[in-house]
Amino acid sequence: MTNFDGITITESPSVQEEVVEIARNIETLVREKGAKYSDIGILYRDSSYEEHIKTTFKRFNISYHMDAEHFMHCNPFTQLIIALLECYKSRFQSSSFLNVLKTGYLNNGGDDQLLAHLENIIIERGLTGYELFD
Repeated sequence: MTNFDGITITESPSVQEEVVEIARNIETLVREKGAKYSDIGILYRDSSYEEHIKTTFKRFNISYHMDAEHFMHCNPFTQLIIALLECYKSRFQSSSFLNVLKTGYLNNGGDDQLLAHLENIIIERGLTGYELFD
């Protein structure tokens, strides 16, 4: 898959406006940057978005497949994004920073023992926030 400016997080005053903005962004990616509809994924908070997506995408003539079997919070990549945002929000508190590392995206799969050791050091020394990086 080609990287089209990475990840876009959208926030709008209403669900309908948010979905319309998403549809416009998808059309821009497809028409101007050569993306395929199958290259694009949308994660949404709850089922209240589904009807808005169906009607808006039909209006924009965007083909889509909606997979309702998977919950967004169970996706490992979503967990990484949430952990990164929480880490930033909490000013790199040790628990938030460790949650980022525990997702496994920033370290090798065999680093579990090292990660447990790092967590013990952080707890033992009472390191918090920016002290982790000094």
